[in-house]
Amino acid sequence: MKRNSIRQETTHCHPESRRRISRFFVASLLRMTQRKAVSGWTLMSNQGLTLLEVLAAVAILSFGLLAVATMQGSSIRGNAQAIGTTEAITLAQDKLEELMRLPYNDADLADTDNDGTSQDANDDGIDEVGPDLNFGLNDTVDGGGTVIADNSEVNGRYTLYWNIAVDEPIVNVKNVRIIVVWTDRGAQKNATVDFMKTNII
Repeated sequence: MKRNSIRQETTHCHPESRRRISRFFVASLLRMTQRKAVSGWTLMSNQGLTLLEVLAAVAILSFGLLAVATMQGSSIRGNAQAIGTTEAITLAQDKLEELMRLPYNDADLADTDNDGTSQDANDDGIDEVGPDLNFGLNDTVDGGGTVIADNSEVNGRYTLYWNIAVDEPIVNVKNVRIIVVWTDRGAQKNATVDFMKTNII
């Protein structure tokens, strides 16, 4: 008898407890389905996005993608310019090493137009005769496109010019300037390398 009554008490909840549990579950379900506003936005709602909200999101995304595309274009252009400059400097250094190995009186180290020879009578380091007042070291081509440099050669899209000033800055020394010219996106670019060739007696 006692055992049966205990079993009945444990299997059957008190009516008040059942009501409390039911109220708790119903309240939980209501809270889950209610609209919760945080900073003006609805977290859980049975309403979808409006067309205006979708258009605003697409516009913001488009601005972001446009900024990234612009940045990528600038990066590609910068890399292309850097590659061009690196190749030009490499060609100039290769030519420098080639000229350095030549004898002092080699034809490739001659001042062919004499605009870098005997231009400084008082030895003050200033060209007193030449039109550019720089011993002809900056010569490449004239206004008509004719080469006026002492020497030149073409290597792919690059043109190398080199000029010689004899006995500058001192006797038995040749001042050699190598100028590399190329075109990048319609603009002319150039790189310059200078060195001294000494007449070892």
